[in-house]
Amino acid sequence: MRIDSPFRRFFRVTGMVSIVCWSYAAPAAAQRLPSTVFAVDADVIGGSVSYAWDGADGTYWGVGAGLGGTVLGYMVFAGGHFAEGVSYSDRDTARDKFLFELAHIEGFRRWSPTVRADYDVGVRTSLFFHSDSSDDDFGGGVFVGAYTKAMWGWPRLKFGPGVLIGLFTEGRRTREFGVFVSPLSGRVSFGW
Repeated sequence: MRIDSPFRRFFRVTGMVSIVCWSYAAPAAAQRLPSTVFAVDADVIGGSVSYAWDGADGTYWGVGAGLGGTVLGYMVFAGGHFAEGVSYSDRDTARDKFLFELAHIEGFRRWSPTVRADYDVGVRTSLFFHSDSSDDDFGGGVFVGAYTKAMWGWPRLKFGPGVLIGLFTEGRRTREFGVFVSPLSGRVSFGW
């Protein structure tokens, strides 16, 4: 009997949605993509702004910053302290783990194969709150690593998931590699 992990299910669904979007999309060259894009991304509790400029045929370089994050996020892979899903080390005894991104800055490369799809890959650093059943208050931490976000929809309004991959740390005592998935956010884009 094969057990399907949440991590595998997420990437299977994301892959299927990508294939459907690409099958209905015309080539980027035929759609007149803007040379500059200002975007506002919204999560459940928080959001960010980004500015991207033309790199070449359907690609952009960009920077962004934001406050807040998603309460729907899930740490699919990490060490024993942060893991909610799969862990590569012995877990601590704490339950009810929660991680919330407080503020972030990012630099990215955006690929827009059509006006209906954006794929961001970049570097990101952020401050976050973390709590679990072992204490009554939140602990602060820092994330440094890569991120990716896939957005599909209409020319101005898109929705999609995001993934953070990198080092999550709460000071010197806790440093772990992790994969954090944010299942849904929205983007409103303005191009010129």
